[in-house]
Amino acid sequence: MPFNTQGYANMFGGVVGEGGLGDLDTDYVRNTPVPITIGGITANTYTPSGSIADVLDKLLYPYQNPVVALSSSVPTTTRQKGVDSVNGITLTATLTKKTSPLFKVEFYMGNTLLNTQECVDGTTVYTYEYTGVISDTTTFSAKGYDRNSKSNTASITYNFFYPNFSCTTLSEIADITIDEITTNGAMRLETKANKALNFTGVMSRYVFCYPQSWGTISSIVDSTGYEYINSFQRVSLIYTSGTDNVPMYAYISKTLATLTNYKYTFKF
Repeated sequence: MPFNTQGYANMFGGVVGEGGLGDLDTDYVRNTPVPITIGGITANTYTPSGSIADVLDKLLYPYQNPVVALSSSVPTTTRQKGVDSVNGITLTATLTKKTSPLFKVEFYMGNTLLNTQECVDGTTVYTYEYTGVISDTTTFSAKGYDRNSKSNTASITYNFFYPNFSCTTLSEIADITIDEITTNGAMRLETKANKALNFTGVMSRYVFCYPQSWGTISSIVDSTGYEYINSFQRVSLIYTSGTDNVPMYAYISKTLATLTNYKYTFKF
């Protein structure tokens, strides 16, 4: 039975001579290569000067971009806006070489390029000191390149929020103050979202208070889906968050009620 070389021709994108694999550098010109993607070889690409070993290497070991990790000297915990600002940080990027040697690393704040450093052979850790004040939600990133311009990016984010509160009160609606809510209430630092809150109290009013920038509540339902929005009154208050005066909405139940772990979901 004659030896079929067609499988080799398909693998290497060219035609192999009848005598065996032959010299790809000369044999491939006899026919038009058929571009396919196998392993690490990209469709529509062909390197006639590559040896069989080079092609096999690409098939068996696909290209890998450098690996990047980013850390900061100050923990990226959620912070209260107006209170817990960050005065400068040191960013540390750790790069790991993969297929190609490392070339450079770029540090960004959002989309703004802060610093570029060329990589030194044998060095994998690079730092950048940011001396500004971080007082609002901010993302920093490090982008590492290899010598073939392949890259990867790692990022960290400092999240800042004005708080929202929930509490139980015995006061009349007209007498409820922001101090009473913030003193007696549970405080949360989080982004805008529908809030499912459990309330317990004896002949009390129930309050959900949040920044006005979130907008108004469209629905308040219990666990059965019963609508209660008409049973709550919305009032406007001012909360002092450090250096910021924050307009707040407080939704307060109009009538006194005794509840035990009763869930209201406030929907925007």
